[in-house]
Amino acid sequence: MSPRLYKVSLTGAFIGFVVLAVIYSALLPPFEYADGPRHLAYMQWLAAGNGFPPQGEAAWATPIKQEAGQPPLYYLVGAVPIYLLTRADPQAVADNPLVFRPNPTYFGPAPRDYPDNDNIGLHYASDMRPLRGEYLLLYAARGVTLLFGLFLLAAVYWLAREIYPQQHEVALAAVWLVAFMPQVIYISSVASNDIPAAALSALALGMLARTLRQGSTFGRSIILGVFVGLALLTKISAVVIIPGVIVGYGWLWLRSAEHRVHVGANALLAGLVAFAISGWWFIRAWRLYGSPLGLTAHDNAPWAFTETFVRPPLARQWRDVFESFWASFGWGPVEFPDWVYGLLALLALAAVAGLIATVIRWWRRHAHGTHYAAFLAEFRPILFVIFVVVLAFSAAALENWMRRVSAEFGRLLYPALGGAALLLITGWRVWHTRLVWVINVIVLVLAVLTPVVILQPTYHPQPLSERKVAALPPSLGWRFGDVAELIAVTPLQTSVDADALLPVEVCWRVLDSAEDNYLVFLHLVGPDNAVVANRYTVPGLGTYPTAAWQPGDIFCDRVVVRTWDNVTRTLVYKLEAGLITEDLSKRLPAFTVDGTPLADTFVGNVRLVARIDIRNAAEIPPVPLNLVAADLPPVWQAGETVATTLQWQLGNSVAQDYQVYVHVRSLENNEIVAQSDGPPVAGWYGTSWWQPGEVVADTRLIDVPETIAPGSYAVYAGLYELATGVRYGDEQHVGVIEISAP
Repeated sequence: MSPRLYKVSLTGAFIGFVVLAVIYSALLPPFEYADGPRHLAYMQWLAAGNGFPPQGEAAWATPIKQEAGQPPLYYLVGAVPIYLLTRADPQAVADNPLVFRPNPTYFGPAPRDYPDNDNIGLHYASDMRPLRGEYLLLYAARGVTLLFGLFLLAAVYWLAREIYPQQHEVALAAVWLVAFMPQVIYISSVASNDIPAAALSALALGMLARTLRQGSTFGRSIILGVFVGLALLTKISAVVIIPGVIVGYGWLWLRSAEHRVHVGANALLAGLVAFAISGWWFIRAWRLYGSPLGLTAHDNAPWAFTETFVRPPLARQWRDVFESFWASFGWGPVEFPDWVYGLLALLALAAVAGLIATVIRWWRRHAHGTHYAAFLAEFRPILFVIFVVVLAFSAAALENWMRRVSAEFGRLLYPALGGAALLLITGWRVWHTRLVWVINVIVLVLAVLTPVVILQPTYHPQPLSERKVAALPPSLGWRFGDVAELIAVTPLQTSVDADALLPVEVCWRVLDSAEDNYLVFLHLVGPDNAVVANRYTVPGLGTYPTAAWQPGDIFCDRVVVRTWDNVTRTLVYKLEAGLITEDLSKRLPAFTVDGTPLADTFVGNVRLVARIDIRNAAEIPPVPLNLVAADLPPVWQAGETVATTLQWQLGNSVAQDYQVYVHVRSLENNEIVAQSDGPPVAGWYGTSWWQPGEVVADTRLIDVPETIAPGSYAVYAGLYELATGVRYGDEQHVGVIEISAP
């Protein structure tokens, strides 16, 4: 690679990172990053001159809540612009406070690859026009994080150059990998101390790498201690750097027999400097709150594990950690499809395999010498050992933390990010240098797609384009109050099992905004108006509350309805749609185009299959129509109404709904003396919905005339077309019954 192309590529990584982080931040509303406003509240607390916030249970009486246990460096840095902005316009914060409107249909936390009410709050475009007050302060805090993100890239570059001083492309590849990891960009675009901790930890590893490569000096030890101390003063998770530093100085001590006192003194100096910078914070927390690490604040959090809120399976937690290390957004969270993480897992395994191959080659290369001496002579192997140690301690610390609270966050491994990136790059380079750039391009594509496929649809309403509007079906024209026109409701599946997901597309035209926020409701309704499934959602799947509607907008939601598991019969249920108040107490009245009130708003039909019918599916009969069984009372009494249940099967699907008939006929002349005709299952399960081989039970009520003569009679049943009277399939002989006198 030419020097010019190298510089352009390196500069492009930094610029691309900033551009993407700004885009991510612009698309991410307040409150939609875990603890974001609480990080801001910490900065405001300090900027107001309140001192350090209380920890433990008392922290929950402040807006900082559990974040009060965090070390203060990031918040002290962020308090500077917060203080300056507040002083410049003191009234702006009071006039433009951050407003949290809880989303009543928030759907998380349930990781999925499609957006659906993943926003914890309702957001109005007017909140940030103009950008003033607390909204401006929040973005100032995000800007501080972004600056630390640039420090992180610089630290990774320095670390890589220390390991591979003659191979500049390795440093470039490492910077690209970190710069375009979607999760790194995402965390760099919000108010969070994870990126500052990652940056300072990477700086500490860079200085440790220089110390191992060039030798231990007092100056380097002081700088290393400064970086370690600052990292510890930023986030507790940075403590994992300490074992790496110990291993590094231990290696120096072993290889320098004549300078061991000097190495030991330098190690002690680095530790004392780190302690001088950060130790006071932990001693203070220990004396005041009995918790040097500030973890007790989390014990009062809703996500702390208790007897009723138990830890999820270990494998699921660590799968979530891996996914959120690369790309996982919001509270839901919303993620890429599973195959993306499967690909990333394969790439990670390829890197691990490459590192193992590197170790084997190194071992064989020194097979005729002393491995111990070779290990002490080369600085690069010990650095990779240190990276593994730091990553292992990070994983162990996170595992211990996940036993205490629900915290399956890959970002908590980011103090090891610099070393992890170099391990991945080194492992991939074993197979081919071009593989590194293929993978970097894959990561870059994910970073570029994130705003389009995740952030924009998850947090912002999506009115249809003119082209998509033209493709919609003719509108139903139903109006709900003066707020909305229902264009169409389309079940995306015509048949669904009990305890399964039914996707439904609901399309609206906005007539006007509303003073109150209404919810869209979908009900599946059966006989006697029994509801067997329902779903309530803020329009726009949480992104477009009716109070923020813009007249003229047309949008469609893909609403997912989970059917209930207690459905007892397979039937065709009616799908009902409309708008209702948030407390579900009052529906908006519906009218036709000409203003006629609608008694109901049934918009379609869905076949819902009961679990027992799924288990008892039968073989497809060889004939068009088969009577499987009949519950036929043997003796009837004249003048009574008799119920008989027939169980039917079709040999193939039919396109129309047939009528069922049951005839009671004379044995002498085949004359019909009593009968029952009508749609099967009282009209709730037409034959056009029956599946071949499915057993359908239909109970018929037969009125027996009082004038009928006692004796024996034959019972026949079948299907026929109502319009023509033409029968479908063969007539079925049900049996012979006795009719007694009244």
